[in-house]
Amino acid sequence: METIKDLIRYNNISDSGDACVAISPRCDLLDTGNILRIMKNLIQIGASIFGAIDGKVVNSNLIKTMTANIVSGPTTQGHPAFSWKNWENQVHRGMPETFNFDWLMYTAIVGPLPTQDKIIL
Repeated sequence: METIKDLIRYNNISDSGDACVAISPRCDLLDTGNILRIMKNLIQIGASIFGAIDGKVVNSNLIKTMTANIVSGPTTQGHPAFSWKNWENQVHRGMPETFNFDWLMYTAIVGPLPTQDKIIL
């Protein structure tokens, strides 16, 4: 399980020279102005707030108990934690200032679904 967790959070810039081209991309790590990328009608110059934002890992035993290993935020493997301090002009209300979280085990609480008349909007 640890190997898979490492794999899905993998981002070694030296592999491609580009932190945005990885299993767990971190486009915020690009040097401003150094890279021009064209993707699906989007032209990107330099760093941007784009990439992998979490990780989830399960196996057949965990599925039986509705449990998963989860982590929030862009990868920190070999990189500094993502921080909104570097992106002060971006709205990020309700989000932590820095995403530096460890993996944790989460088990879903399963119960009856609410009926339409009990859903409060």
